[in-house]
Amino acid sequence: PGLADGFCTVEVTAESGSGVRRTVSLELGRVAIPPLEAAVYADSQPNVLAHWSAPVPNSSPSPWQYQVFKEYARRFGSYYVPDREGRLYKDGLMDPSAALAPAEVFGSKAVGDQRGLVFIDTLDRERPAAENMATIVLDSPYMEGTFYVNAHVILRPEGRGEAVPALSPPTEGLPGLASRVLVNLAGVTIRGVLHASGTLRVEGQPLVFGAVVAERGLAGSGLLEVWYNADLGRGRIQGLPVVFPVRGTWREWEG
Repeated sequence: PGLADGFCTVEVTAESGSGVRRTVSLELGRVAIPPLEAAVYADSQPNVLAHWSAPVPNSSPSPWQYQVFKEYARRFGSYYVPDREGRLYKDGLMDPSAALAPAEVFGSKAVGDQRGLVFIDTLDRERPAAENMATIVLDSPYMEGTFYVNAHVILRPEGRGEAVPALSPPTEGLPGLASRVLVNLAGVTIRGVLHASGTLRVEGQPLVFGAVVAERGLAGSGLLEVWYNADLGRGRIQGLPVVFPVRGTWREWEG
């Protein structure tokens, strides 16, 4: 790469039948996401079932940083600002006529209806703190994506979820797909990651394939069941590209 933060430069030359040659080059950057190495990150530990990972939640801080994911959302995903009633406004345009219910932002119609990276900012668009977080109610039957929510979250799915395919983690000493088993998980509420900067209150029995982060702890009387997606341990995040074209690096010339 020609830039300090670049990953590589791709150069391609093509030649027409009449002998005209043209070359283009483009520099690529890399999206480096810290791995999530546990099914659940949370300080408090009420009713939780974790599979394919530690049996108890990981109490260490989340490796995912607010400002980094905010910038990623603006570039590669979708960005919203909430009001105090929990309604959401795309790109922070606080027009009451454009207010969206959380179900319109988070809900997926079927398996494969990927929401990508969804970032919900704080009320004042500053780093999350005790006084600047809204409360967001997630009641969609099925949600698929990477959800970074800088708010308190009430997770109470209404419906039975969806059946999704899932690969078990690799067996130690057998890398790759050789030791991974494909299973179908029924009743999945979230396929991906739910990252809550506030408290996550669980109602009912939501099931997650991926990982859950609750920076200010878990609460509620519901049972949270999480099947860990081992790809998250390698920094592979659904909805985010591995590489991206660096703006302003496209070049083309003849010969």
